[in-house]
Amino acid sequence: MRKTLLIVLLPLLSVYTSFSQKDTIQTLVVAANQEAEVAYNNGIENFGNKNFAKAIAFFDEAIKIKPDFSKAYYNRGAVRLELLEYKAAITDFDLAITHDSNMAAAFFSRGFAKMQLSNYADATDDYGKAIAAGDQTAKVQYYLGVSLFQLKEYDKSEKAFGKAIKIDPSYAYAYNDRAAALRLLENYNDAIVEYTYAIKENPDFALAYNNRGSAKRKLKDFEGAIADYSKAIEIKPDFYIAYNNRGSAYFELKKYNEAISDFKKALELNPDYLFAINNHGATLLKLERYAEAATVLSRAIEKDPGYGFAYFNRGSAYEMIKEFDKACADWNTAIGLGIDTAKPYVKDCN
Repeated sequence: MRKTLLIVLLPLLSVYTSFSQKDTIQTLVVAANQEAEVAYNNGIENFGNKNFAKAIAFFDEAIKIKPDFSKAYYNRGAVRLELLEYKAAITDFDLAITHDSNMAAAFFSRGFAKMQLSNYADATDDYGKAIAAGDQTAKVQYYLGVSLFQLKEYDKSEKAFGKAIKIDPSYAYAYNDRAAALRLLENYNDAIVEYTYAIKENPDFALAYNNRGSAKRKLKDFEGAIADYSKAIEIKPDFYIAYNNRGSAYFELKKYNEAISDFKKALELNPDYLFAINNHGATLLKLERYAEAATVLSRAIEKDPGYGFAYFNRGSAYEMIKEFDKACADWNTAIGLGIDTAKPYVKDCN
């Protein structure tokens, strides 16, 4: 989610004239400040118009005139965020903070840039500093929650999302992501409640329908899951993940033909989606279409030779068509890739 940029327009300072030496020096300082602010405001205007190269040039000019111009450093960093130049943006936010140690927006934006570089620990620290510097927005709590989630600190993440919701009760993404944390804490009932709030705030939130369906699947409410996946697909017809998930729910209900139809649709939308390829193969096994299953699972292995479950399932297909050497080879490969469920299958292998 793109952050909101801090854009600060400063009023131009008046220039006073005087005949005394002291006042003349003051006049020159004020004039220099005024020039810096003119360049700064030109940078803001170009930033707003998405003329990013010109914006950076004007911010450069403002900083050259006024080297401690914290807001110019900040907004130059914000432009670099837009350009996905995260390391350069971090450098600018560092400089902004050097000249204004209480600039909450700079701490927040630096945290956001670090998060894009997968530096979640430092991002979490920066979001905390933004809060300490006075950022009381739902946004900072939300991104703190996201960063903590990536660190697998799900309890803390859930609490941060909760604070975001308390500040902004209409924050649909915060409800959705709080539910995701609850799901990983295996609190599926509360997760469903949070997904429902997300949907209430945004009735077209396809991802929340999909995720609520997955929580229902965990509770073995497969019909309820199918209804949610179907709604997600209705809202977003190219949502291949929802097709795959609905297929998995049909599989659990032993509706294998419906499952295959969904897995095929997922692959029509994304031919490289390994989960759908593997699931398609596994469903063909249930229908005793073993040779076809082996062919499908081979496609998954071609796309990702490290996909252990595909080896395990293909081994089962080979076993059923009496290609035992191939079956044993696949099960051993699966074990080497960490699929412990394959271990009992190799007992009779040479």
